[in-house]
Amino acid sequence: MKYLRIFLIALGLYLAAGLVIGVAMMETHIEPSRPEYRPPEYAKVQPIGTVPAEFTEIVEKNLFENGSTFRDRVLRYWLTDTGYLIQMYDLQGNLLIQHNRQVADTHTYHVKSLIPTADGGLLYVLGFNDHEFSDGTWQSDLGVSSTVVKLDREGNVEWERNLDNFTGYMFDDCLETDSGFYFFGELETPETKKQGIYSPTDIHILKMDKTGTVLKTHIIGGSDYDDLQDVRLENGNFVLYCNSQSEDGDFYTPGFWLYTLDENLERITWGPTQTRAFEKLGEVDGRRVDRVDPLVKNWDAGYVTGVLDYGDFILIISVNTTGYIETELQGNWFSGIVPTTQETVYTACMPDGTILWRTAVEAAETGLLIIR
Repeated sequence: MKYLRIFLIALGLYLAAGLVIGVAMMETHIEPSRPEYRPPEYAKVQPIGTVPAEFTEIVEKNLFENGSTFRDRVLRYWLTDTGYLIQMYDLQGNLLIQHNRQVADTHTYHVKSLIPTADGGLLYVLGFNDHEFSDGTWQSDLGVSSTVVKLDREGNVEWERNLDNFTGYMFDDCLETDSGFYFFGELETPETKKQGIYSPTDIHILKMDKTGTVLKTHIIGGSDYDDLQDVRLENGNFVLYCNSQSEDGDFYTPGFWLYTLDENLERITWGPTQTRAFEKLGEVDGRRVDRVDPLVKNWDAGYVTGVLDYGDFILIISVNTTGYIETELQGNWFSGIVPTTQETVYTACMPDGTILWRTAVEAAETGLLIIR
């Protein structure tokens, strides 16, 4: 008992000392200083050479800003007070089509699948983005639809087709053939959307003739997330580059897949692949140029948005971040989005990358810097 009493006394003294030390540390503890986050400094692109006279207007008016580049056309659209302004230019900067589309809500409707058409006109989809309102109702509950719009070469509306319960995600891309227009995207029905933001998707394909009549739809997918990375028209067939997480249905194992369909959307070949597709930026001498092409892979003048082939040289269009717009940062640890200022960079170069001239102009649109 003597030793037990001694042990208990010692234990009590130890615990008391620990409590005193702990309280002292709590009173004197100081949170380690955390460096306040600031967006990094950015540099403007320095000009090289002299801009030829025939490109002066393109540069000064920044005509190809926010544009989608095609073989001999540049298409772009802008938000207006009443909807969208859609424009189509040739490579010399001549305005070929200008079209105003009034939209009730630009948060709900978005321009998708904007392409030049073989007859000199253009086509686009006004796709609606299904979302939930504060009262628990959904956009799709209102009976809205996506609309396919075809313009002739004069910019007049040739026809329109409403597609009920087709979201804008189902019109990520469009390819034209002699038999009609093919739309490619993700199938996310209102029912699956309401399951949550990460509801499973399938790959959706829609075939429409040249007058806007829907001829056929086709779905590829399994029970998990199935994503279409890219689609290409090769020898009259459609080659789909897919990324699937499914292990059933059309994808028996997760990963990258190649899926080939004919013009009637009948399957020709399919199977896993190690090939990953990247965004197409343009063509040079008939060769596809994507984001990992040696011509632009390590581009030193911002983020490349388009590549145009002028025959004797190549014009590369990019967006360079030049700074950030002052905004209130929340505490020492800030997570959010900071608006940035940008410039559009025009670079003319040879096929081997040798720069002939380069210039930059302040962009009309601001960018966004994601901070974590």
